[in-house]
Order: sequence, then C-alpha cells, then structure tokens
Amino acid sequence: FAACCSLWTACAHYRPAPLDLAALPASYNARRLDDVGLRSFLAEAGESLPDHRWRTSDLALVALYYHPGLDRARAEWLAATAAEVTAGARPQPGVGGEVEYSFAGANGEPRWALALTSLFTLETGGKREARIAEAKARTLAAEAELREAAWRVAAAARGAVQEFQSAEAQVAAAGEELGALRLVEPLLQARYDQGAASTADLARLRAEIQEAVMEYTSLERDRQEAVARLAAALSLPLEELRGASIEEPSRLSCDGLEPLAPDSLQRLALAASWLLKGTLADYQVAEARLRLEIARQRPDIALGPGLFFDHGISKWTVAFGLPGLLLNRNRGPIAEAEAGRELAAAQVYEIQERVLSGVNSAVDRCRSTQAGLAAVDSLLAAVRNRSSLARAAFDRGESSRLDLALLEVEEERARRARITAKERRAAAGIDLETTLAAWLTDPPAQWPDPTRSPRRDAGAGR
Repeated sequence: FAACCSLWTACAHYRPAPLDLAALPASYNARRLDDVGLRSFLAEAGESLPDHRWRTSDLALVALYYHPGLDRARAEWLAATAAEVTAGARPQPGVGGEVEYSFAGANGEPRWALALTSLFTLETGGKREARIAEAKARTLAAEAELREAAWRVAAAARGAVQEFQSAEAQVAAAGEELGALRLVEPLLQARYDQGAASTADLARLRAEIQEAVMEYTSLERDRQEAVARLAAALSLPLEELRGASIEEPSRLSCDGLEPLAPDSLQRLALAASWLLKGTLADYQVAEARLRLEIARQRPDIALGPGLFFDHGISKWTVAFGLPGLLLNRNRGPIAEAEAGRELAAAQVYEIQERVLSGVNSAVDRCRSTQAGLAAVDSLLAAVRNRSSLARAAFDRGESSRLDLALLEVEEERARRARITAKERRAAAGIDLETTLAAWLTDPPAQWPDPTRSPRRDAGAGR
C-alpha cells in the first residue's frame, strides 16, 4: 500500500494553462526601445546602450528580443530535447494476476488458486540505441532550425534598416533636387521676360518641377512604408520608430570583399550555414531511422516470471514469448527508410550547391555594383568640376546666375545617381552576408545564444 501511495504522489499532475489572447494587444503596444529588459539584453550581448543613434547591430538585437517566431522555434527545440527522454525510456515492467475457484473440489482440497505474474520486455537488436540516436539527431535539426530562424530575423532587420536608410536618403536627395529646380524657375522667368528664353524652355522647366514634386511625394510615401516594414521586422509598434535615429554603417559589406578569395568565402558559407547544418541533421535522422528499422527485424523477448498457488500447492512459473514476429523481415519499412536516407543525402548536396552558387552570385553582384559606383563617382566628380569652374566664372562676371543654377541641378541629380548606386551596393552586401550567414561589417560584440529566452518572463513582450 505504501509503495502504491508513493508512486501515486510521484506522478505528474495536469495543470491547465489557458491562453490570454486579450492581453496581447496591450502587451504589443507597450513595447519600447527603452525597455529595461531590452537594455539588459543589449548589455549582456556586449552592446553599448544607445542614447540617441541606433546601430544596425543594436536593432538586430531588438528583433531577436521581441520577435515571436523565435519563441516558437525555441519551443520546438525544447520539445525535441524532451523527446530524447522518451526515446531512451526502456519498456516498463508490469504485473498481472489470476484468481481461480474450483466448484468440484474433493477430499478437502482447497478450492482457490491464485497466480501473480510480473511482465518484462527485453529489447533486442539495439532498438533503444537507434531511437536515442534518432532523437538526438532531431534535437540537432531543431537547434539548427532555431539558429537559422535567429539568423533570418537578424538579417531581415538588417535589410529593413538598409531599406529605411535608403528611403530617407532618396527623400532628402529628391528634396534637394526639387529645391534646385525651383531656384532656376525665377531666373529662367527673368530671361524669358527679357526675350532671351522661349515659352517652350519655361514650360519644360515647369514640367520638370511638377515631375520632381510628384517623385518627391512618391518617395515620401515609400519612406513611410519603409518605416512600417522596419517596425514589423523589429516587432515594434510603428510609433516607437517615429523619432528613432539610426546610424549609418561605417562601411558597406562589399567593401571588405577584396582580401577574401572565392574559395575562402565558399568554405566560410558552408561552415556557417545553419540551413546546411539542419539538412545534415535531417540526414542523421534518416540514418538513425534506417538503423531502427533494421533492428526491428529481431523480435523482442517477453518474460513473465511469477508465483502460482495452485489449490494449496505453491509453484514458480516462467512465461516467455516473442511478440511481434516479423516474418517478412520488415522489408517494407527498411526499403522506405533506405529511400528516405537517399532523399536526405540528395537534399544535403542540393543545399551545398545552392550555397556555393549563392556565394558566386553575391560576389559577382558586389563587383558589378562596385563598377557602377565608380562610374557614378567619376560622373559626380566631373559635374562638380564644371560647377566649380562655372562658379568662378560667375564670380568674374563671365557667366549668368542661371547657368550656375542649371549646373547645380545637374550636380544634385548626379548626387542622387550616386545614392542609388550606393543603395545597390549596400543591397548586394546584404545578399552576400545572407549567403555567408555572417556579418561582414558592424557585427555585435557577442552574438546571443538563441536557445536561451531573452526575456526572463516567458510571457513578457508577447
């Protein structure tokens, strides 16, 4: 009786955990960049706490702190870890009993008989070891998926920051160009009044101003959309980013490409890719599954030693059996597992080739954008030289203010062309980093471990 009570009290008990869906909107709207838990998380990652300007790495850590997708991936990893305990469990013993009453007893022979039997199952063929190997491989796959998810969240935040900075730069440049065009209008109007300019010239300029106004309005709308996408990437309310100031990176990712040989980049990408590591873990799962199916060809042994009180005579009995005889030698599941292993191997090679191809494409794109940026720099330098000469000529009274204003418009357009070329190079650098699964510029001092929840309270920030 005491043993039964002890087993009963040692059992786990069900505790309901209802979801509080009504609390999510208020919790989401309460997220802040100055949250105490977030600042502590940044400090633990080795980042200096920003007071005015946020670096890209800071905002990537903000995304890792708040993003709900990591909570799901972390829960899947914990579930896979718990499954290792289940896989390592041995068949539990059991007990059985039988009571017999004889209605035809004679000569005072006892009419009652009692049998008490214990039940044991002995696994053969290494089934338990194969189950454990499969469970450990699934844990590795879940951890690789978690770390890949963390990298995707950080890379998405980095891309959203770059898009936001590009949108702001385009709006500012479009405003400068519009202002330069508007300075030209009264000068051209004065020349028209003097009869030195045609109606077509004046109409053409006003059409350019109208197009510039429409483009500025469109770019401002794009900037607002970029802010919304950045807020979504960081899992923050939109209003929290209204006054945030983001620091430009010290250099672009493609800038550090030249010292690295292509084969070095390929090795780096293959070693760092969590997607490839997850695929390798899936192959280990398939390998362990095949091992388990082969082990299942051998039947387990069931033993049932016990005591039998046979109408006053005490007896000791042993029952045994071979449950689950597989007369077909488990050929179907083994063939299926072998095909699954071949599929997993093919997926590994496919991901490897995808990584290698991605590295080559990203490197080529970086180099092509470098050529484009160099061409725009050359154009901008030529326009600035012409503007400088025109300004000197104007100071000497050799040219008009209108000629100088037109060159200033041309210079603003060259600046906008350089901003566009720089955006393309920055986007190419982010593609390269995404392929390499590594940041080439502005990295965090210490990348946080995604298996640890950044929030002490599991429900905080949800």
